[in-house]
Amino acid sequence: MAAGVADAVLAHVSKGRPRLGRAAILLGMGAGMAADLDVVIPFVIDLELPWTYHRHFTHALAFVPIGALLCTIVACCLWRRFRANLRKTYIVTFAAYATHGPLDACTSYGTHLAWPFSDARASWDLLPIVDPLLTLGLLAGLGLALRRWRRSAIVAAWLYFAVFVGFGAVQRDRALELATALAKSRGHQVEGLRALPLPCSLLLWRTLYRSDGAVHADTLRLVPTLRPRWAKGGTRALSEVLGADAVARFVVFADGFAVEAPPPSAGVRRVLDARFVAGLGFEALFGVDVRETGVGAPRVTFQSGSQPIGRAMVERLADALLAGDGFEDYPLELLR
Repeated sequence: MAAGVADAVLAHVSKGRPRLGRAAILLGMGAGMAADLDVVIPFVIDLELPWTYHRHFTHALAFVPIGALLCTIVACCLWRRFRANLRKTYIVTFAAYATHGPLDACTSYGTHLAWPFSDARASWDLLPIVDPLLTLGLLAGLGLALRRWRRSAIVAAWLYFAVFVGFGAVQRDRALELATALAKSRGHQVEGLRALPLPCSLLLWRTLYRSDGAVHADTLRLVPTLRPRWAKGGTRALSEVLGADAVARFVVFADGFAVEAPPPSAGVRRVLDARFVAGLGFEALFGVDVRETGVGAPRVTFQSGSQPIGRAMVERLADALLAGDGFEDYPLELLR
């Protein structure tokens, strides 16, 4: 959609010169997704923690001119029309590529927007990492944009996205308010409070905070006009695994929410990322196993976690969203 806007603006500024039209949108689709090619990098240079390199330098704002240039070169090699409009092709590609990092930062995974000036991972917690409602709405706009209603479809898609993000911001702030009241009622000194939308919905939120050497989790069901409901997710001790650089990097990657899990076997300690789960507790989607070798640093291997992504996970989320299984009315008196 950004590529379509850039193409329309260029046509207006150039006073009637032909647009790239549908070709701009197709080019934008490729350039807009190109940053995710970084998923192949870690499997070449870091087998211990492959996913910590996802959303890294290719998603940084400083890399946008380079990423757009590489996409432009590929486009010009594939299609003569782009070679004949090199300047316009680069600007359209730049507009599309530039949206990728900020869009990813709207989720909870963490994106290196400020690299190389900072290693901080931007996580604005506004959108689920996966949300079919948002995706299908934007795909509908894209489909119309590829037809004759291109300009109005682009405007509609941007408005749809803005409303979606705005609703996410309202829901996140509400979840943080409720989570703060819960922590205060428990007498906890809160550190690092986060509210993360669960996959596929802005109505279910996982809240996490650190206190007294542990991570405390709750799940909130926030349906507009209805009373909030909540389910206690439990408590897990923060990881104290030392002696491995990979584990230290994993703790940073998990934004300090790396917790101990039951060991899978003797001599092995499992550390999980408490942010992303398959249910309402600590059924983490990924983590690391640390095995003491007796010589030098322990051996660290990446694990998919205690629960796989699959049908069971989808069913648990659907039950929580539609039926409210495991939830109870939130004690609103805590907010007074």
